[in-house]
Formats: sequence, C-alpha cells, structure tokens
Amino acid sequence: MEVFGTQEARSDTSLLRAICERAPQLIWVSDARGFIEYWNERLRDYTGLAPHPETGIDWTLVVHPDDAAHASTAYEHALRTETTYEVEYRLRRRDGTYRWFLGRAEPSRDPEGRVLHWIGTATDIDDHKRAEDETAMLLDATGLIAGYRELETILPAVTDLAVRRFARTCSVFRRAREGAIVLEALSARDERLGVLWRDMTRMYPPRRGGVVAGVIERNEAALLAPADDAAFVALASDAAHLDRFKRVRLTSMIIAPLSVRGDAIGAMVFTRHEDDPPFDEGELATAQILAHRLAGAIDEAATRESERRLAETFQASALPRRLPALPGIDISAIYQAAEIGMNVGGDWYDAFELGPWRLVVSIGDVAGKGVDAAATMSLIRHGIRFAAHRGQDPADILGVVDNALRAESPDLTATAFVAIVDIRESRVRYATAGHPPAALRLPTGAVRMLAADPAPPLGTWTEGMRPRVDASPLVYGSLLVLYTDGLTEVDRDPVEGERRLITALRDEASFASTNPARWMRDVVIGDRPVRDDIAVITLAYGRRTGWTFEAPDALSAQPARASFERWLEDEGEGDAYAAALIFGELVGNVVRHAPGPIEMRAEWRNDELVLHVLDTGTGFDVARGLPDTSAEGGRGLFIIRTLARGIAVARNARGTRVSVRLPVVRRPLSER
Repeated sequence: MEVFGTQEARSDTSLLRAICERAPQLIWVSDARGFIEYWNERLRDYTGLAPHPETGIDWTLVVHPDDAAHASTAYEHALRTETTYEVEYRLRRRDGTYRWFLGRAEPSRDPEGRVLHWIGTATDIDDHKRAEDETAMLLDATGLIAGYRELETILPAVTDLAVRRFARTCSVFRRAREGAIVLEALSARDERLGVLWRDMTRMYPPRRGGVVAGVIERNEAALLAPADDAAFVALASDAAHLDRFKRVRLTSMIIAPLSVRGDAIGAMVFTRHEDDPPFDEGELATAQILAHRLAGAIDEAATRESERRLAETFQASALPRRLPALPGIDISAIYQAAEIGMNVGGDWYDAFELGPWRLVVSIGDVAGKGVDAAATMSLIRHGIRFAAHRGQDPADILGVVDNALRAESPDLTATAFVAIVDIRESRVRYATAGHPPAALRLPTGAVRMLAADPAPPLGTWTEGMRPRVDASPLVYGSLLVLYTDGLTEVDRDPVEGERRLITALRDEASFASTNPARWMRDVVIGDRPVRDDIAVITLAYGRRTGWTFEAPDALSAQPARASFERWLEDEGEGDAYAAALIFGELVGNVVRHAPGPIEMRAEWRNDELVLHVLDTGTGFDVARGLPDTSAEGGRGLFIIRTLARGIAVARNARGTRVSVRLPVVRRPLSER
C-alpha cells in the first residue's frame, strides 16, 4: 500500500520511508479517516505489534487504560476539525511496562487543501515526565510537612502522597530503644496489597542484621531492582516469609534512611509490584530527598515534643495540686491546652486560704508559649502568694508581681486578676492588670461583670502605678467565675465570646453543676477548636453537695443514692422516703434516656432542698396526666411529679437540667 503520495513520487516515498525507519521517534501514518497504513520498525519493536492491513491496530493493547479515553477523544477531535493532534499518554512496551510519550500528528494535504494522510509521531518523554512528577511530589511533600506539626498527621500524609505519585506502597520505620525497628506509618495504592503488606510487616518486623536494619546502621540507601530471588532471600526471615514476598509479586524496593545530623533514626521503604517498572537510580535520589525532608520534620516534632513536656512539667508544678475546702465555698477549676499548636502556654489559676475565713483567688496569662512562659507563670503565681500572706490588698499584690516580673523577665508581660474573698463579710475585693473581667452570677440568674479600672499588663507598669481596688457583695447562692481570654476569644471575637459566657451563666445549670468550671468550658466553647490555652476557676457560695457517675453504669448510682440518704439524714427532715424515691427515679430516668456523664447536685434554698440532675441527653417532656402503663419512664416521671413540690426541665448547650423541689426542709442548726 502506497501512503506517501502518488506513483510519480516513489523516489520521495523511499526517502521518506528511510527517514522514518531511522528516526528516534515512533512513527505512524493513517489515511484521512484515521485508519493506520504505516507503522515504523521502531514502533513495531517497542510494542511488539504491527497494524493489520484490513483491521488496523487495537489501541487498547497499546495505550494505558487511564489515558486511552483522553487520547481517543483528542484524536477524534483532530480528525473532525483537521487540526493538529497532540497529547501525552503512556504506551505499553512489549515487556508489559509503560512509558510516557508525547503523541503528535499533522495532516498532509493535496494542493487543493484536502487531507490525504495523517503523519504521527510519539516521542519518549518518560524521563522528563517522571522527573517533573517527582519534583512536583517533593514540592507537595514539603508543603505537607510545613503545613502540619503533629507526626500523627505528617507521616500518613507523606506516605499517602508517595503511593499516589511514586510507589505502590510506602512505609516509615523508626528506630526504638534497644535496637527495635517499629512501623510508624504504611500506605498502599490498593487495599488488598495494603492488608498483605501490613500483615507481613507485623508478622516479620525488620530484624537486626536484615536489609532495613543495615540501611539504618550504615545510614546508606539501598536499591533492590529488580527484586529477584537473591533479594528475596536477603529480605526474608524464613521460608514462609520468602514465600510471602513472592506472592505479593514485588518488583523493586528502595530503602532510604531517615538521617538527622549524620545519624539514621529510621527508614522509608518504597515498593513496586506486578507490572510496575522497577525503580532506577534517578528515583533512588528522589526517595532519598523525600526521606531527608521527612527526617527533618520528625526531628523538629521531637524537639517540640521535648519542649512541650518540659513546659508541661513546669506548668504542673505551677498549678495548685489541690484546691482549698472552706465552709460554704465550693471551688472548681480546669485548664486546657490549645489544640492548635504544640507548645504549652502561660495560663494559670490559683486559690489558697488566707486565714480561716478568707480566700485568695488569682488567674492570669503570660504572653508567649513554651518553657519561658510556663516558668514565668510559676514566678507570678508564687509572687501573688508571697504578697498576699504579707497582708497586701489586691492592687499591692499586683504591684509586687509587676516589680518581680520586670526584674526577672523584662521581655515578658502577663495579664492577671486577683480577688480576696471574705466569707464572714460575704464580700469579694479585686483588682486587675489587663485581664478580662470576672463574672458574678447572682441567685436570681442575673450576671454582673466585675470590671475594675484595670492597670496595664504586668511587666509594663511605670513607677507609682497602682490599679483601683473594687468590691462586690458575694450573695449566698452566687457563682464567681474567673477565666483567661482563651475561653471568650475562641472565635477571635471577644464581644461575642463574653455574650456566650453571660448566656451560659444565666442558666441555672452553671450553679447546679458539680464542676461549674468544666461546665462553663463545655458550653462556651462547644465543638469549636481551642485556639489558645484556657484556664477557668469558679467559686460557688452556698452549701451544696453532689455526686457524679456514668449513666451506662447503673450500679455506680447505688453508692450515690446511699450517700444522698445519709446526707439527708444529717441535714434535713420531712418525707425522707419520698425524697430518696425521687432520687432513685431521677437516676433511673437519666440512665435510660441520656447515656453519658451524670451530675446530681443538692442545694438548700431558703431551707428548701432542691435536687438538680444534669446530663448530656436531648431532654424530655414532663407528663401531666396519668402515665402510660406500658412506659416505665412515664411512670417514673409521674411518681416524681406526684411526690415532689415542683419539677422543672430545661435544655442547655451541654444537655438537660432537671430541678426537683423535694418534700423536706432543712433541720435547724441546733439539731445538726
């Protein structure tokens, strides 16, 4: 079949054919319809195929399945529009491996402009394409490593990237104590291979004297390509292990050390299987670069973790180990480190007795993170204790701490709120240095923000500066809340944060909770990510007692009921049996309908006992008529409503609060 022109152009045809046969590209020629008429020898040698004179060529045997549709669409468009065809695709070599080619075809026209033939070439760009892809992968890996801080996120992100762009599986091993080599992360391109490879790694961890251990020991990368019987024997621990290697059809492997300051702390292992082309020396270099960058991230994370642990040690020593217990004052506190970032900050809270009826409470926040902030926080907390025991008032206490901070840590600043609670006088006196105001919930549910005229943050005062000391009555049944700005600035909006705080405090559950500090944190923050450290300390003024247990563990409620009955025997008089029955029915109802933690709090209000139950359930309606005889929960609520002096159910941001007025009164003081 003549494809290069008319009969008069035979000499030209011979010349063109000779050029095509000697050209480094794969060359083909088709007629105007796209039917293959010519296929040069280099293309025959590469594919092992030749076009049939009547049926042409089955391109599905040549083009990679992932590229076939795109290549076909582009070719059909070129034929239809008679324009240049150009596309990148992978062509199958006769040994089954694929390489990248740049396919291009131009129409050959007669003098009238009609298309006679299409002359196409395919130029091998595999080395360039792989280098380009590997460079892009390394850039993406660098971005991933820079974007994450925790190893639990970095390692799977990098191994996932490697199996998408470079290998069939990727594993990260780290050297542990006593020479053990531990698998830290493993990703695979397909689930079946991932399961097989993970099981094999679990059953046969890298052994001392093995290939992986040798790479770590010598701090030198290894390339096993192709992975033949000799390589399998070197990798395998025994005959069964050798058989497993053969079953996963391993074709090649790269083991690259995770090197930090000249010492290997582990290794990355890359594998290819089945029809994958074996790794080459260029890809070995790519693997080593990736391993080096990951090793740097691991080292930085280890440094951050070491600093975090040291800061936590400082912080644990700086926060009070126990909170004081004074008559009529119930103290709760909570500290939570930021979820975003690894370093511990300088938030603190403290409470200590200043004589039989006086209490000092402080809270604050040192600017910065890490060991310096934690150590400075300890300095300030103990400085407040020292000044308070010398009889200083809140303003003078802050002045002493400011002097110490400027002398010891002139580059750091801190905010602080100091309050002295006088139980006999039912009064709190306070002063603040750049810190958010405290919040005081009154028994009516009203909320006052205790915002004295503040001084600037500690460490920035000028000579003679002294904040104003304010005072507020501390009414029986009130709740005082001190907090750091991490509680109200979680959304970077302090006004909205303070509004959420006030709304939460207005809920009676804030006072009824057995741990108001934790309750406030849960309600104000909700499911938002904690961007800054949070410290909260609360003082509930009034006689209260409470119990906590988990709803799924019904047996744990039995000691709580027994404790309630003993307490009631000492404190109250009236229908104790009905009160105990109500307690039991409330517990049973919550256990059935609200799985999770349960808080129960008993408080005296004007000599009447109110029992609060707080849970994390979705709430329920109190039945007003006779119960459904088939509904055990309905009967329980009916019993409670019948025996109690009143019952109220309210939803809040954390769950449900049930408050029941029990049929008992407070025993006179002379009888207690």
